[in-house]
Amino acid sequence: MESAGYPRTFVFEDENGSITAPDILKQIQIKVERPDKPPLNFGYDEWKTGGLFPTGTYKPAIWGGKSNYEFKPMEVTSDSPPRLIFKVADYIHYYGQVVHGLTGELMPGAFVIGMWSSAKG
Repeated sequence: MESAGYPRTFVFEDENGSITAPDILKQIQIKVERPDKPPLNFGYDEWKTGGLFPTGTYKPAIWGGKSNYEFKPMEVTSDSPPRLIFKVADYIHYYGQVVHGLTGELMPGAFVIGMWSSAKG
């Protein structure tokens, strides 16, 4: 018989330490991926005071709004500590030169931004 879950509380950290701003904490969604089962999603009201949570791969994130954060995923097992501390994922930095797609000439001063988007419809 599968357990109803294990007692867990959550802490989220960025490069400055623990995130304590309520407006940011309220945006954090925790996705829990479990083998052979549909993923579960927990919003702030569900995780803020802790409780019983399942094992699986935890992937907290904030998408949209004023701040976007992805936290490092964590494999949570029955042996994991009751207090789970999630740290902001490392940023990806790209370096190099921009060249014109047709001529191959360098384009000094070009500004490049990487973005993620999704569309449905």
